[in-house]
Amino acid sequence: MVDGELIAHSDRGSQYAADEFRKKLAAAGIIASMSRKANCYDNAHVESFFTH
Repeated sequence: MVDGELIAHSDRGSQYAADEFRKKLAAAGIIASMSRKANCYDNAHVESFFTH
């Protein structure tokens, strides 16, 4: 959370990029954050954390 805002970070999967999903996030006051195209390192730190 940043300044009381919730951010949902995801990869570029079609289910996360879908308008319906993004509308639901917005309706809930959640900010959507998405990995950059062709950058597999955006999620590397979190994925590394959850493998231990």
